[in-house]
Amino acid sequence: MNKKFFISRNYKSVFNAAGKAKIDCEDILKEISFRNIGFSQSAIPNSAIGTIKNFFGITYALLRLPVKSTLCTQYPFNKFRSYIIAIAKLKNCSIITIVHDVRALKGRTNNIQKELDKIITTDAIIVHNESMKQWFLNQGTSIPITVLDIFDYLPSKGIPMQNDTHTTDQKYEIVYAGGFAHGKNAYIYDLDTVPNQHFSMIWIPYPINILV
Repeated sequence: MNKKFFISRNYKSVFNAAGKAKIDCEDILKEISFRNIGFSQSAIPNSAIGTIKNFFGITYALLRLPVKSTLCTQYPFNKFRSYIIAIAKLKNCSIITIVHDVRALKGRTNNIQKELDKIITTDAIIVHNESMKQWFLNQGTSIPITVLDIFDYLPSKGIPMQNDTHTTDQKYEIVYAGGFAHGKNAYIYDLDTVPNQHFSMIWIPYPINILV
């Protein structure tokens, strides 16, 4: 009997980084034999309706969650996270958390410990890169940490791969979806300093469902 589960939910938008990453993770979890025990995934833009749907979907899932099973959660998801973790622990489940973002790393909260407690109250976490892993270790995190070494997950189109026909004259197209604020995206300005530029750059000011 498969005892690996996740709880799908409503995402306000599937066309921004926050929604896309979590939706892609749900698709990947299904591919590796995790099963959704909540309501079907949806993209209702109305916050109130989405919150109500999430509450009943999560409650339905937690009632169905078998004892001593494995539950994969995603963070950030603050509204009902404590509820999910409490019931899963009551049922003696193993809990994994995929960490997409940490507000403390962006300087958006001064209470690092409070956020940390929301994340590491599970049996293991999965993070994007070694820098994020090191941050957790510096905070005294003792649970297992796995590094993905990637940020986005499922491209809508294939990524060009180098092969025998690749030449130095070949240009790649880079699509950048986001803002140009120095504080968060200063690295964009450094692209002008890259030697031998074999790429062209396209800027999309509003995030869309695309992987660069």
